[in-house]
Amino acid sequence: MNYNKNVVVFTIVTTIILLAYSLLAAFFPSYSLGLDNINIVSDVLKPAQIDSTKLADTTAMPAPGVAGVDQPIAPRDINLYLKNKVITAFYTDNSLCALPALMSKLEQLKKTGKGKVRIAWLGDSFIEGDQLTKTVRQRLQAYFGGNGVGFVPITSVTVDGFRSTVSQKWSGDWVEENFKNKETSAPLFLSGRVYHTGSGTFTLKDFTLGKDSTQRLEKSLICGRVASPFSITVNGAARQVAAPARLNRILLDSSTAHNIELAIANNAVPVYGVSMEPKNGVVVDNFSFRGISGEELGRLDTGFLQAIQQANNYDLVVLEYGVNVLYRPDNTDFKWHQRNMMKILPKLRAAMPNAEFLVISTSDRGFRYGDVAKTAVGVDNLVKTQAELAYSNSMAFFNMFASMGGAGTIVRWADSTPVLAGHDYVHPNGRGAEILGNIFFDAFMQDYGKVGNKPKPMASPAPAAVAQPTVAPAAVVPTVATTPAQGYKTTSYGSVIDKRTGLEWMVAGDRDMSWTQALRWADSLKVDKATWKLPTANELMTLYDTTATAGQGYTHTDGKVYPAHINKAFGKIGHSAWVWTGYEIDSAKALTVNLSIGKRVKTEKKGAAYPVRVFVVRKTEQSSK
Repeated sequence: MNYNKNVVVFTIVTTIILLAYSLLAAFFPSYSLGLDNINIVSDVLKPAQIDSTKLADTTAMPAPGVAGVDQPIAPRDINLYLKNKVITAFYTDNSLCALPALMSKLEQLKKTGKGKVRIAWLGDSFIEGDQLTKTVRQRLQAYFGGNGVGFVPITSVTVDGFRSTVSQKWSGDWVEENFKNKETSAPLFLSGRVYHTGSGTFTLKDFTLGKDSTQRLEKSLICGRVASPFSITVNGAARQVAAPARLNRILLDSSTAHNIELAIANNAVPVYGVSMEPKNGVVVDNFSFRGISGEELGRLDTGFLQAIQQANNYDLVVLEYGVNVLYRPDNTDFKWHQRNMMKILPKLRAAMPNAEFLVISTSDRGFRYGDVAKTAVGVDNLVKTQAELAYSNSMAFFNMFASMGGAGTIVRWADSTPVLAGHDYVHPNGRGAEILGNIFFDAFMQDYGKVGNKPKPMASPAPAAVAQPTVAPAAVVPTVATTPAQGYKTTSYGSVIDKRTGLEWMVAGDRDMSWTQALRWADSLKVDKATWKLPTANELMTLYDTTATAGQGYTHTDGKVYPAHINKAFGKIGHSAWVWTGYEIDSAKALTVNLSIGKRVKTEKKGAAYPVRVFVVRKTEQSSK
């Protein structure tokens, strides 16, 4: 009897533990500890997912917007996220500016030399130490004017000297609260941090100006509300200051000096950091926080975000996350992240209505699969998820993964001479970060060149024919809708260019090939002296269009014919709907895409019961053949 009772108690306790773990893993996957196979509610709790096929439309929609600023209304297409080295607002009209309010303000700054443009760049360890942002800041300030490193927090997780743009030193009893704390005594800043001290000192030296002793720098303390005036010491001199607002910017010094020394002896002061910036020009603030996914931004207080905008007035907020979302080698499904961020991004937009937002995708991220280091199998899916988040929240998007070279880049960089990345296959070193910064700056300036462009007039439906007493009604010519099917062009050498994505395609023809044969065919193709490759699944899915058919279709054993739902320009697909991708699943299988139903399929490399065709692809922005 006691034995049976013990079994019942054990069973109940075990079930409760499993249920608690499963619910935790379902709603907070980063705490799943890699034990997904024991999740007992995984088939019940399925997070909502944005259907990208429903996003791939050409509905006329406003741009990523700023309150009070007229935005272009023009057709958009989610598949434009695949374009590399381009900041996109997903407009099918690529002459339109993706960040019109920001670029207009920069145009005025360039003309007058007056005013300040602020950029908040939020990210994880990928931008730690001012990596990447250093190059972007330097080039923006050189072109539009300005100087100074911008915001710097009190402490750093890296040793002094790792960040080449500043030297920061602190001493005393500084206490930091941040994203990792369950509760904080004061609202967190965009840096994800707040500090308190009863006897702390902080020394900051700005290296961005080099030996230039003519540029004036404004050094300001950024802090929260304090009930009454308090004492601080600046460069050895004591003074009384007041901080009555939720966020305060207290000017400490305005001179050509590149350094500041600050002492605070009041635990009631919520200290965020010090900013070193110009009176006029561009300010780029680096807000890096190691090990986060971006979901932590949900902890920022909405009212405090509004106070930040009133005091700092950011014109652009950059969100660059991803490498910590892809934290396991086999991660391919990011619906949980998408669901969580869909709660956070609208909150940020609503709290900062005067700012435009730019989502930068994850960079290339690698793992070791057996003895071989390769790009993570889920990178394509994560980039697509991030693009869908940007599209759905009317934010601009930049595909960092594609822009840096796509799959295999981070491994090549780690093994290159000179070395451009670490062998963690995540972080570029200083050289690699400079390359990425220059790539982004060039895309930024390309968008700046579009400032002031207006949408092309959209065709209006012809008016209905009006019957006349003695004259037959005039024929009404229907307006032709802008659809993906109209966005293709065939070249003189037989390729097909997708004008929406900038991808150029070649089809091997209506014949079967194994995956190995497909690879060889791609390597041997020398058409237009270009380098061609097997496509990714996401690239193939940009061709999927349920309103179109190509080729004769695959005849099933039941006699039904299943055509490929792609544009008729790809008629060489012939009697099939399956196409090889370049993704190898294991030694026996590779991935195909069934373009009849728009699904990814694991397929035997040596061939399957169904016919598989070969498409190859390359990126092109301006082919006109």
